[in-house]
Amino acid sequence: MTNNKIVVLGASEHAKVVLDVIEREGKYAILGLIDTYKPAGGTLFGYPMLGTEETMLAMFKRAEIVGGIVTIGDNWTRITWSRKSN
Repeated sequence: MTNNKIVVLGASEHAKVVLDVIEREGKYAILGLIDTYKPAGGTLFGYPMLGTEETMLAMFKRAEIVGGIVTIGDNWTRITWSRKSN
């Protein structure tokens, strides 16, 4: 089976809307949320807080995930995160 595990980058109300779309589509397994400003270990919207973007990059390198979806509402921050992830 193909790895379909992803993380969601951002933990705001915009992330909540995107999570709903991903869940309804049913193509990906969401492992949790990544956010620089929220500590790892808690939960939000029913998903674990995993850490920062460095956590996401490490997960990708270890092949735990196939990628992530950036759900940052602010355009500048979203493009900055997207460029870091490449």
